[in-house]
Amino acid sequence: MGDVTEDEIVDIANNFLLSAPPGEFMEVVTDVRALLPKESLINESAPRTFREYNTEQMVQVDSPKGHKVLITKYGEVADGDYLDPKGGLVLHYDHIKQEVTGSRAISGSDLDSSVESLRAAFEKEAFAYTAEHYPHGTTTVYGKDGKIIICITSARFNPHNFWNGRWRSVWTYHAGN
Repeated sequence: MGDVTEDEIVDIANNFLLSAPPGEFMEVVTDVRALLPKESLINESAPRTFREYNTEQMVQVDSPKGHKVLITKYGEVADGDYLDPKGGLVLHYDHIKQEVTGSRAISGSDLDSSVESLRAAFEKEAFAYTAEHYPHGTTTVYGKDGKIIICITSARFNPHNFWNGRWRSVWTYHAGN
């Protein structure tokens, strides 16, 4: 491969992955692996890269409580563990398998109890807003460090007709201001 080091190849491959269009991440993973001189080159960085892509894209997943929830950096409480405030759960998300693999009840240390009642009020309004304006949308509302963070994602995927799209927005309210 000339003067390009394996580390540079991994960086280039990961940049391709992080630039994958909505709904086509796994297809890009397959294509990038096929382009590499050794498929195993990105195995070490894959968990980190998949996590970054999923949290930046705010992927929508099914909560065990029957609603959709977002996997975001705002809701991450530990590596692979994400808040589902509406469901009162912490979900374990496997970034490689792209699925929720477990859950547990939210504990007091997972939430900012000083803004929980305000967060719940924002959540009610955010769910109504999302339902009205984004028919395929999902919202998750977090209370963290004295702030309310509203995340909204709406996605439609139709790769067979050559179109995919995702809307993402994050709104922050500083409680007490």
